[in-house]
Amino acid sequence: MQRRTLLSTLSTVGAVTIVGCIGGGDEDPQFSTEGNDSELIQSAPEELILTVEDLPGNRWKQQSSVANQRIARQVFRRPTSQDSTETEGIILSVKKATEVSTAEERYAKMNPEYLTGQTVEPDESRELAIGVESMFYAWQSENQEETQNLLKMRDANVFCRLLWVVMGGPEESIPADSVTLEQIGTLGVTVHQKWR
Repeated sequence: MQRRTLLSTLSTVGAVTIVGCIGGGDEDPQFSTEGNDSELIQSAPEELILTVEDLPGNRWKQQSSVANQRIARQVFRRPTSQDSTETEGIILSVKKATEVSTAEERYAKMNPEYLTGQTVEPDESRELAIGVESMFYAWQSENQEETQNLLKMRDANVFCRLLWVVMGGPEESIPADSVTLEQIGTLGVTVHQKWR
């Protein structure tokens, strides 16, 4: 039952409450890669995605992977530890547009408000220096049984959404910082390095 719930959560982001202030304004220089809007990315989307070996820690299993000429989507999951009922999942969607302007437009729309209807204040996100544009958001479900972390990135004609979810067992609250900025930022750098 919990596996089904996690996969459902990974497929559709539910109603959430944004967690506290995680920064805002200036880019975080800790995670930095070079992007270039004047040089389109030519690789097929399936070449721009992660492998289980790219993920931090161990016990990750790939649940699904779909790719065509415009999009590649992967879902990974694992138990957080042998003694816990917590489960983690990562979903990566990479999309390739034909023009930079299309990628810019779609990147701009991709945030928790667009995905879930939740209003996001500027101080509830953090801009990163991965690719041409990147932004990190973290929030928690109202019952605190789930945390979601979203990193969106864009470089030229390619953009992606990297969603990392941690779910507790029944009535088990999950700390808001169950996935750190360092973890998701490092994974974002790994994704972008496959693009360039």
